[in-house]
Amino acid sequence: SGDRALFVTGSTTLSAGDRAIKARLQSLGYRVTIKDDNGVRSSDANGHDVVLISESVYSKQVGSTFTRTDTPVINLEPYLHDDLKLTGNRPGKDFGVISNTRNVGIVNATHPLAAQLSRTSQVYTRSGDLGWGNPNGNAVDIASVGGDRTKAVVFGYEKGATLVDGSNAANQRVGLFLSNKNNEGQTMAAAGWRLFDAAMEWTTGNPSSDSSSPNSNPDSTSNSSSPDSPTPSISEPETVDPVVVDPEPSPTPQPSSSLQPRQNSGSPNGRFQVIDDKIYDPRGREFIVKGVNKFTFEKGSSKQVDLIKNDWKFNTVRLNYFLEGQSGQQLHSNIKSFSENQVVTIVELHDRTGKYWEGKDLGTLKSWFKDFAKRYKDNPYVWFNIANEPGGSKSVQQADKWLKQHQEVIKVIRDEVGASNPIVVDAHFWGQDVGEWSTGPVKEAKSSILQYGDQIKQFGGKTYDNIIFSVHMYDQWNFGEAKMADYFDRIEAKDHAVIVGEYGQINTTFSTQKATAAMFNVAAPREIGRIAWVWSAKDSNDLTTTKNGGGEHINDDDNPTNLSWLGRQVWRDNRRREDLEQL
Repeated sequence: SGDRALFVTGSTTLSAGDRAIKARLQSLGYRVTIKDDNGVRSSDANGHDVVLISESVYSKQVGSTFTRTDTPVINLEPYLHDDLKLTGNRPGKDFGVISNTRNVGIVNATHPLAAQLSRTSQVYTRSGDLGWGNPNGNAVDIASVGGDRTKAVVFGYEKGATLVDGSNAANQRVGLFLSNKNNEGQTMAAAGWRLFDAAMEWTTGNPSSDSSSPNSNPDSTSNSSSPDSPTPSISEPETVDPVVVDPEPSPTPQPSSSLQPRQNSGSPNGRFQVIDDKIYDPRGREFIVKGVNKFTFEKGSSKQVDLIKNDWKFNTVRLNYFLEGQSGQQLHSNIKSFSENQVVTIVELHDRTGKYWEGKDLGTLKSWFKDFAKRYKDNPYVWFNIANEPGGSKSVQQADKWLKQHQEVIKVIRDEVGASNPIVVDAHFWGQDVGEWSTGPVKEAKSSILQYGDQIKQFGGKTYDNIIFSVHMYDQWNFGEAKMADYFDRIEAKDHAVIVGEYGQINTTFSTQKATAAMFNVAAPREIGRIAWVWSAKDSNDLTTTKNGGGEHINDDDNPTNLSWLGRQVWRDNRRREDLEQL
């Protein structure tokens, strides 16, 4: 075509996926200008025939830069759909990412954007991420996933069409599925490139050449997974692990409390800060916990730190420590190894699981945390998790014990020591906070966080900052996404920060795969942190299928083939690109 394309990326040093997209543009005859998302301006679109925004950009950097440009725009970053006024602004409801899939369903086969495809088409040669949006009725929907028309992976607005804010599109606008978290540009199948080419043609009005993907069969009806593999039927269903998808969140109720906790500084201060329901790192960037539980009798060797941080890409370890009968030297060695490498190190006491620290024991707990907080008050990467899974089947009747043990320790850490490190408070009912096995909403009367969370953050005439609640998602959560979404939305409405402190695939003898699959679908789009159980414990929550199932036994640093079901979910989630806010 000889036309010019402005390609906005996360870096001018292109990822493999962005290189594949650039090569595709060049094969269509475009002269490509690369622009880093840092400092990109609307005027950069001048002289170009189309703006293509990669999923690799940091959406907060780009924002509304190209919302009003009269140059056609193709957007691959779903977290920019709202800034471009293509969709509403609710993550998980108006836009998001669907993981672990490769097929799309064409819903408007006669439109040029459909590239003459129909029915189910395979867009990737292997499972990957698909960005989606839920545009208004003025858009043309072309393709969706799973038959859900509210999750459009290809859609467009004609020039002059009314956008979600009531303004008119200054030129053609397209939302396209092509993710880049796992370099999906390298794994585009023939149908995927055809949809890409059709988007370029529709937005610019210039026919594209009928070139094919270098790694896929150019046959228009082919869904081949590789050049040498047999060609399956175009409508053949895909067999994969339980699909991790963005949920349809339940409506958010109004807060039941007017309590307004005192805010942190609202600007970077070299410490972790909890502001409303979000956590920010020492640089002021939103922090989403991606962690693993680990017992402290395992040494935190440099090799283990490298595996956990660089191979598995965990940013947090939750150290499970027994105050009674375990060496403090082991604990402090682990803390040093991980925190020096800027891995958040949450220390929790495992001794009274399912019970409470009371009487003399509570005095011991307070004394230990006083000394511990003094030692680590100046280390922002050390967080304090007061007690693991407090309270058993009588948690409702003993809620006063849950409150007392946490309030007493919080006073010691904050008032006596003056430490501002984040404090993590586990929910009761063995951390699960439900208290029953049912499909109905979590009852506030049974939930420690919903009913008593305010009294953890404000009591005795004082407000205590940097409190994070933690829920453990096991068999009490095997009852669907709607229940989980409702619970998290009610917590968010109260401005409580919450993480999933434990999740896995087995709890004693109960499978918890349903709870874990739902947790990824619900917690991830809500930017709720999550910590897997466990690095190595020989309790059926294995991350790998080798030896004792520990995470250290991966057979490849980049693409291990010996991951368990749980390991695959964790590995994929840790590589999920998050849309992070900046203070």
